[in-house]
Amino acid sequence: MKITREEFENVTKVTNANPLDLLRQGIRAEATRYVYTRTLRRILCDVLEDVPEGAFEQRAAQFVWLGASSLDAGSASYCYRGCS
Repeated sequence: MKITREEFENVTKVTNANPLDLLRQGIRAEATRYVYTRTLRRILCDVLEDVPEGAFEQRAAQFVWLGASSLDAGSASYCYRGCS
């Protein structure tokens, strides 16, 4: 398996991209994209209204950052042992 320089540069650009844009790019069907975005908006703005702050886009970025930092810290490792 080989990766070209162009593919590598695209991966670097993706890591700095907006999480919502990445979500939307990964979904082909417009209807599915709409439903997933609406569901995520409901979760971030209604269910978790007190946790993240700001507009929907800012909340999504905070949610992704929190998840990534939790994995980096190893705090989610319990799921590998105890979740079924």
